[in-house]
Amino acid sequence: MTKNNIRSLFWSGYSLTKLIVKVFIYLVFIFYILNISTKANNLSTQLLFFIIGGLVLIGSLYYEYLKYLYSNMIEALTRRCSITDAEVKKINLINRDFFNGFNGSIIIFNSLLLIDKGKYEECLSYMEKNYDFFHGTLDYLFIYHHNRAYCHLFLKNYQAGITDCTNLLEFKNISKKKYSPLFSFDEIIGIKYHLEGLHRKAIRSFKKVDINRLNEREKTYIYYFISLAYRELHDDSKVGLYLKKLRISGNELAIAQNTNYKGGELNEKFQ
Repeated sequence: MTKNNIRSLFWSGYSLTKLIVKVFIYLVFIFYILNISTKANNLSTQLLFFIIGGLVLIGSLYYEYLKYLYSNMIEALTRRCSITDAEVKKINLINRDFFNGFNGSIIIFNSLLLIDKGKYEECLSYMEKNYDFFHGTLDYLFIYHHNRAYCHLFLKNYQAGITDCTNLLEFKNISKKKYSPLFSFDEIIGIKYHLEGLHRKAIRSFKKVDINRLNEREKTYIYYFISLAYRELHDDSKVGLYLKKLRISGNELAIAQNTNYKGGELNEKFQ
């Protein structure tokens, strides 16, 4: 059994366990509401408990449904790299999120979509438009600088990209209890090295990232960054190898669809 199969089996079991626990909690809640309702002294009190409990239950179940739609949207982009399906699922979530509880998640998701479509200038503008949101928490700020580092790398804005990488590396000094380190610092260091023209160091940093812990989207970008560094070192065979890898994992991502490799030249067709 491969590491990927073991990992897939683990997460399947974990998801099933979470589902069982949630079902158990809801059943206990239903039993509790029925119990206190039947023990109430009069009919009006019974109805009050029943209505309040019913509303809480319906609200909780609907929130679970929205989380399910959100998970499907994320899965479409990060595990299947299907921009088309991800956008369909995003609209589906927005249309059903009557109280706009997932607005923040949609803002982050839109920024990822713009990167995956190869719309880097638009992504930078979009994040500046939502500047206050991205600076609202450390988690969002981490995503903000990570997205910017990606965009500046693709746009060859080297100094701006280095600045964002430097900002990201400052998070290493912050307790992990205060934010979620969603991205590998080895990847961030690799990007910084690449932007500084230190391509051998960049490759070493990128290869420190545990590929088996990444989703398909993350793998695709790591493969692409490694191919860029090898291109600068004129190692054509390695460039071809990693481009082949990213085309397999990248599906509809712009870097998988719009990157051609012919005769030792890497031709990118973005924006």
